[in-house]
Amino acid sequence: MTSLFSNWSSELAQCRVLLDTALRILPAVTCAVLALNLYGMLIYAEDLAFFLFSALAAGVASLATFSSAAMALRNVHDLEGQLRTQQQFLDTATA
Repeated sequence: MTSLFSNWSSELAQCRVLLDTALRILPAVTCAVLALNLYGMLIYAEDLAFFLFSALAAGVASLATFSSAAMALRNVHDLEGQLRTQQQFLDTATA
């Protein structure tokens, strides 16, 4: 019950920074993986299906991770807003 009334702003800030960093880094990592797969397709033409499937799987996994992180970040922003509103309400009620 006490966790219900504690200040969660530092935990939310840490989560926001982590998700923000992931959303910034993920596109670069995805491009690097896709470039390596393209390189593999060009060098090892006999294994084209493997590299094509690998690139497709990397793209789908990256898209799923990016959308999941974006939704989580939006939820963190919403929760921070609700926490701010609740804190203002408590400050007004105790004043």
